[in-house]
Amino acid sequence: MLFFFFSLLLLLLSEGIFQKTLWLSVLIQVMLVVYFIIAIKKFYQQFWWKTLVKFFIAVIGYIFVLSIAAFFVVLAGVMLF
Repeated sequence: MLFFFFSLLLLLLSEGIFQKTLWLSVLIQVMLVVYFIIAIKKFYQQFWWKTLVKFFIAVIGYIFVLSIAAFFVVLAGVMLF
């Protein structure tokens, strides 16, 4: 969890303080994905294909929940104005 916090903090600082650091942003995002996959692999102690399936299910679920939340935020914004 601490790794995610510091990675996201570094990502925000790299985009806010430093200019034109696309390579650093991409590197941090790839590191987060790889770390998450390895963490799932170590926690469940299963084969790589099962780990990747769980990872993709988690990502699809996250995108689904995020899109529903974004829809309701936009709907609330429209209704308030």
